[in-house]
Amino acid sequence: EEYLAGTHLIAQDSVVRPLAFQQLAYDHWRRDPTRWREVILLALGYAVRQPRLETVALWIQFMISPHHGERQRDPAELHTAASFAAEALVDIGGRGQFAGVSTVDLPALWTRLSTLLAEVVEGSEIPAAERVRVGIWLGELGDTRSGVCTLPPVMVHIHGGSFVIGLTPSEIECLPKDEQRYFSNAQNDLPILIADFDLARYPVTNAQFAIFIETGGYDQQAEWWQVNPDALQWIRRSRYNLPRYWHNRHLGIARPNHPVVGVTWHEAMVFCHWLTIYLNDGYNYVLPDEAEWEYASRSIMRRAYPWGDIEPDSGRANFNETYQGTTAVGCFPHGATPEGVMDLAGNVWEWTNSEYQIYPLDQNINHRKTLSSASGNYIHRGGSWGNKKLFIQSYYRGRTMREIDDGIGFRVARFIRSKKH
Repeated sequence: EEYLAGTHLIAQDSVVRPLAFQQLAYDHWRRDPTRWREVILLALGYAVRQPRLETVALWIQFMISPHHGERQRDPAELHTAASFAAEALVDIGGRGQFAGVSTVDLPALWTRLSTLLAEVVEGSEIPAAERVRVGIWLGELGDTRSGVCTLPPVMVHIHGGSFVIGLTPSEIECLPKDEQRYFSNAQNDLPILIADFDLARYPVTNAQFAIFIETGGYDQQAEWWQVNPDALQWIRRSRYNLPRYWHNRHLGIARPNHPVVGVTWHEAMVFCHWLTIYLNDGYNYVLPDEAEWEYASRSIMRRAYPWGDIEPDSGRANFNETYQGTTAVGCFPHGATPEGVMDLAGNVWEWTNSEYQIYPLDQNINHRKTLSSASGNYIHRGGSWGNKKLFIQSYYRGRTMREIDDGIGFRVARFIRSKKH
């Protein structure tokens, strides 16, 4: 019945009524999207097999047009229509098959669709679950957001200041009793001075890490491996040439706008050195140290979470297995810091450049050195998609051996190269 209804809709197009399908399909879908969704998807699939690709391209163009006749569409209507258009486009095989269509300006069409989808992901009031789905479709169709699938990364300037890392003894006493034991070694009351620095708006994505791979990132003869004897020894021993989950269809390069996950501390450090050479823009790209990461997440306001002290939910962060894997970066605008840094809570753990030590931290240790002879555990922050809310708090610290890669990603910081970091 749904298939016959779909083919009937397509058949309404004629020389006399060339846009009948677009108008009828849209009107039916807008009145009852649940009932007509499958009908329209079947109709578009039928049109592709005919092939009537011009009809499908014109339908997508109609769906994302800012006007409906003389009526101006509001952003909510446009975003909902663009989301459905993206779902349909992925369902029928993507945009590559439209190369021969001449009735529509295809570059302009794909740019507008990507722009609307990016607005859905980062800037709309559409429910978080829908934003997550749209993030997947946006990745499959080509995410054109600056610094998501391309380099350089988008950086956010963090103004320095003095703050106390971790929790003070009085703050630990205010925690629920069942949480206090997790922070018994995380009490501190000595302020740390943080200098100004830039931090990436998003974690490093699969697409960005792919650039590293494609430009010889794992070449053991390259400078970025040669300058770090520990990393070179590790890669020769392990023979890694890809992140652990690279070919996993839910976590790897099949999701280009998702954070890269399954990288060791060595790989994250070498990526930063490679990025400094690759961009050659006057900055040193590094892993943030533990204090810088926490300061970016908490600020001098000592926020419990990047967004403040409101308890986390599925609209602010990817945690507690709600989305059963990573999500496209930027899907949780309500979970950003006031400065605009996103995904600091949940999605993937993030390596820092700090070896684990019990608070108070020894401020004489140079965490910014390129070489490391340490063999202990390194700090990662922020929690992942599978962790409960305890672990995505801004002051929670995880520690892992630097050769371990399970569930960990990273983001970069940068400093002007003339400074000795």
